[in-house]
Amino acid sequence: MLQSVCSRGTGRFRLELKPETDYIACAYAVNDQAEVCSEPSTAEVTTGTVVASDNEIAIVVSNITATSARITVKPSNEDTYAAGVVKSSAIEGMTDEQIMEYLTAANPSTLTGPFWQELQLESQTEYTVYAFGYLAGTVTTELFRNDFKTLVAEEGTATFRLEYAYYDVAEVAALYPEWESYQEKYEVMLIATAISDSPEYYYTINDPSIFEGASDDNVRNWLMDFGLSFKSSVFFTWYDVTKFAGGFAVDDNGNRGPLWKEEIILSKEGVSDMGSFVNPQSRSVRCAAVTDAAETVPEILFFGQPAAGAGQKAPACTGGAPVDHRPVPVKLPEKRETRAKSPGILQRGCVGR
Repeated sequence: MLQSVCSRGTGRFRLELKPETDYIACAYAVNDQAEVCSEPSTAEVTTGTVVASDNEIAIVVSNITATSARITVKPSNEDTYAAGVVKSSAIEGMTDEQIMEYLTAANPSTLTGPFWQELQLESQTEYTVYAFGYLAGTVTTELFRNDFKTLVAEEGTATFRLEYAYYDVAEVAALYPEWESYQEKYEVMLIATAISDSPEYYYTINDPSIFEGASDDNVRNWLMDFGLSFKSSVFFTWYDVTKFAGGFAVDDNGNRGPLWKEEIILSKEGVSDMGSFVNPQSRSVRCAAVTDAAETVPEILFFGQPAAGAGQKAPACTGGAPVDHRPVPVKLPEKRETRAKSPGILQRGCVGR
């Protein structure tokens, strides 16, 4: 346990600090019980001013398809920089200085060293990949950019829809005690089953605000990163709420089929009769968050930090594994070029197809 929060021997640490600021570094020893067992050793330091960087940042865009591209960023040194991708239309007509001002206003994270990542994008859309030196809130280089356009998408032939029914949690728990713990927090149990002529599909039942104003391409991109692919799933939520239900399938040629979507209004009047209830034996349990995600699909994507638009985290619940819809943070390379981990979804347990 101590090894996760303490260090042994000589160590080197790199911290991002404010310029022209006084700091005190402190180190002390602890025993196996995490009790302080030495006098602290301190050192005072004053950071200098941020100076211009001679970092030359190369941007390569490859493997461009209708809905994806590989982005490779190669800096010439280890100075920190910001990089990401934005729709070209968002920065049209801006000077380089205005573009960097626009991007830094969104509080970008910083990177060091080479980086590459596969991105899910909209079809037939112009994008700008950008990079510039950035340290302690100060731009340290010129703007580097690479503009490209995704190809025309070929619509897949695979079909998809969800069949669903919802029940009163109290009535379910009265017949099946294993669901009793859910009635303390939730009112509605919704069972969704994927119907598709393809074995590969992605879907969700979620807060509609996440997808407000998003194109079908963007929704499908979100679903590929954070959607579910179980044959059936159990969702818990409340009455008098509206949910977005959506999904799509991928055909044998790898083309994405049309987006199926529907608005679900969960009212007491529409609850299904318990006579039709079949207790799920093998199931994936999904619990609605008390406060649904307020984030939407992002207009600016910064490399090196979790993407917006997937902020909902389900509370812990028994009988199944909740889903954390937040992307896995990207682990950056230190000295060599490597592939960053793609944003993912925490999915435990399984449901037979």
